[in-house]
Amino acid sequence: MVAIGDNSLVTSLVLEENRLGNKGAEYMALMLYENDTIKRLNLAYNTISSLGVRSILEMLLENQTITTLDLSGNHLTDTDAFMFAEYIEETSTLEYLMLNNNDFGDEAGLVLGPALALNESIRSVDLSWNKIRKIGGIAICHGVEANAVIKKLNLAYNGLSNDGAAAMAECLKVNDILIDVDLTCNRIFDEGAAFLSKALSINETLKYLRISNNPMTTLSAVTLLEAIKTNNCNSLEYVDITSIHVYKNVLELLSEVREHRPSFRLQYGGVVNSEGKFGGVQDGFSNKNPLSILRDYIAAENLRLVDLFKRFDKDGGGSISRKEFIGGLKSIKVPLTEHQLDRLITMLDRDGDGEVDYGELVQGEKEHRRMIMKLKQEAIVRMAQKGNKDEPGSDGKIPSEHRSRPKLLTKRSAQPK
Repeated sequence: MVAIGDNSLVTSLVLEENRLGNKGAEYMALMLYENDTIKRLNLAYNTISSLGVRSILEMLLENQTITTLDLSGNHLTDTDAFMFAEYIEETSTLEYLMLNNNDFGDEAGLVLGPALALNESIRSVDLSWNKIRKIGGIAICHGVEANAVIKKLNLAYNGLSNDGAAAMAECLKVNDILIDVDLTCNRIFDEGAAFLSKALSINETLKYLRISNNPMTTLSAVTLLEAIKTNNCNSLEYVDITSIHVYKNVLELLSEVREHRPSFRLQYGGVVNSEGKFGGVQDGFSNKNPLSILRDYIAAENLRLVDLFKRFDKDGGGSISRKEFIGGLKSIKVPLTEHQLDRLITMLDRDGDGEVDYGELVQGEKEHRRMIMKLKQEAIVRMAQKGNKDEPGSDGKIPSEHRSRPKLLTKRSAQPK
């Protein structure tokens, strides 16, 4: 720890999945009081709870260097959200905040939303894979609506529902900063998609909208495309509705949109003909996650990820171009359609530079493993709780504890005792 604290060259500290716990987080915080070069701090999946969070956030109130904080996968709760809200209101340094895969619920949303409204530095917020439902989601959308700097908001795999989608729509009608919104798997039906469509007929800045894995029909695809078509000032480049199988009239409408915007991409699940049968390029793998298909292939062929990467990386440069990656997968006959190949590249190219490096490949596979495990665990919980209401805030009552509280974080001296 001391060596890192005195190091003037290290700018990124990644300690993901090291079981640091609260004690390790406390030591890490003490070290970072002394450091003015580390900009990125990744403490994801380290079993850090309230005590450790307090140590980290109190340090960050004084540290003016760290711009990226990742505390994903630490089972953080609504109680911890109060400390984060306090920090978010006060920080003028942090730009990227990752709190995905935690246990934040509606109460967390109720305190984080107002805090985000006051923040003037954070550019990207990831709250995906939490337990934020309608009430908390609405609060977050209201907060982002009032925010003047957030460009990317990820609320995937929560449960905002149609009301949450309506709140996001109201946000998009007035917010001219957001360029990337992810509402994947949020219990949004056609009604919610209609709210979003109305916003897209007005919004001029949003570029990426992800709303797949919601219980929507081909009707949503039509309303979205109609809205995009009527807004000549719309900046949308990409809409993901992968889970929806569309009718041919959607393809006709998509062609009309592309006449004026050739680069626009609509990612959909497949095409259904007039008899309700799947057509086009669909096959037995069409609905399966492309990373799952790739993993199955690697396992069947007794390969490792590193073997696959080296095979495709002809020049040994440490990265594979989009063309090389697709060509390589085709050459070894991985059963992926063109649509799935395109989707796989999008999933793996995390920095958007058009290439896949080994780190991105490993990280993508790791996150996919976590997602599959979490889905299995949630399925088990649902089976055990069958017949019980599991929707926080379903009684319409807003928890009272989100109201003003005394300060939870304390600034320390540069030389903590």
